[in-house]
Amino acid sequence: MEKPKIEHRPPDKVDVMKVIKIQSLRGNGTKDNPVREIYQYFDMSGEFIFEIDTINYL
Repeated sequence: MEKPKIEHRPPDKVDVMKVIKIQSLRGNGTKDNPVREIYQYFDMSGEFIFEIDTINYL
């Protein structure tokens, strides 16, 4: 069986930026709301950018 060819294209643009990363706990320990880590990212002006909630990785 022939392996499919994977096309690779280099990125169009890459930026290096400073951000504020906050790591904290969320949840109350129940089955529906387990305690887990979250990561929140803010720009250097304090504006919220995005959040990673590790509930999907439990």
